[in-house]
Amino acid sequence: MELIPYTDPRLRLPSEPVTDFAPHARTVELMLELMNSLRGACLSAPQIGLNLRFFVTKYAAFPVVFNPAYLFAVETGRTSAFEGSLSRPNWHTFVARPQAVGASFTKPDGCEINLSLAGYEARVFQHATDTLNGRPIF
Repeated sequence: MELIPYTDPRLRLPSEPVTDFAPHARTVELMLELMNSLRGACLSAPQIGLNLRFFVTKYAAFPVVFNPAYLFAVETGRTSAFEGSLSRPNWHTFVARPQAVGASFTKPDGCEINLSLAGYEARVFQHATDTLNGRPIF
């Protein structure tokens, strides 16, 4: 499994929702291995060339996320922080994002989850979801 480069136009396409999660179990395992080997916080399916709406993270609250969405928590304000992408090594930029979001997604077992996320976890969830929406940071 390899990352596609940030110049690949597939990274700018909205990803297709996933309805059957089981066929992706091995892909999820390989994505987690690749993300961890690269010391990343998240890795989305489009980054490995799959136009599917899922990503993996290093966070216990949402390690594997299918069909994510987030809502801005307006009252918390926005902060700017450095963000990068595994698809574009050694490059970072400041991105302004809400400090907290309401997140919804489906787990690999089909269970639908709603979470309130704040801080770095909220940033990572937004970053990965934006990538799935065809809006990477680079």
